[in-house]
Amino acid sequence: MLEMNFEGHGKSKLVARHVVLLLVFTLLFPMLSFSFTPSLVVYYNGTVIAHANKGEFYLVGKNITNLIILNSKYNISNNTVYLYNYSTIEYNAAFPKGIIKVQEPYNLSITILIPSTSDISYVSPAPTSFVERNGLFNFTFYSSNVLILYSLPTTYTTNNNKNNESLNLLVILIIAGLILTNSVLGYVLYLFRKMKSEDKNNKTEIIESTLNDRDLLVLNAINSGANTLSEIIKVTKLPKTTAYRRLKKLVSLGYIQEVRKDGKIYYIAIKKD
Repeated sequence: MLEMNFEGHGKSKLVARHVVLLLVFTLLFPMLSFSFTPSLVVYYNGTVIAHANKGEFYLVGKNITNLIILNSKYNISNNTVYLYNYSTIEYNAAFPKGIIKVQEPYNLSITILIPSTSDISYVSPAPTSFVERNGLFNFTFYSSNVLILYSLPTTYTTNNNKNNESLNLLVILIIAGLILTNSVLGYVLYLFRKMKSEDKNNKTEIIESTLNDRDLLVLNAINSGANTLSEIIKVTKLPKTTAYRRLKKLVSLGYIQEVRKDGKIYYIAIKKD
């Protein structure tokens, strides 16, 4: 009788353990699903690997072959795949020569790999990262639309290789500059707006304390009787913007006075002792 009680107690512990494991799995499963991050990797030779969200996914390139879609039922129409679940997609495609273009219905991590001997002529948008690894340029973006234009050299000589290395170094530096620019742009804009809000009355240009030839030309025109902007432009033959800036400078330095009358602005010379 005592042995039977121990046996029942052991079965109870086993059932309880299974229940606990089932509860843990139930709690963790939504978290595992939520951690899924959509991504797309495109090789210049046409290999494409994607981890796509449920819903629409646009196939990159043309003449799709060897299409494999895992973990989901799907329908295909006009290069668009309709997925019923998160899925992994692999296939081969053809790209126009020197053009890799990606258009997707949502933002995702996009990686594009092209030979490091390529001459790159256009990249949009600025990549979030850029490295050269194993003879390939590795561009990474977080976007829904990416376009890269490039060309491959047709001949390989010592001089050409040196030129390509110099050009590619320049491209790497430019792209690195773009990444750095994107990183600090928000901070720069913040500082600019802060400075602008603190001093709304700051002048848009530094006014010199001495008069130059154009300043004297405008001042002489006013002394000769030209007292509106149009008359001053007619007399001095200066562009409108230049004449206006000279007038603002003369007003700030106290050489002339700006008077508004009947909806017009007149400029009057101030006689200095």
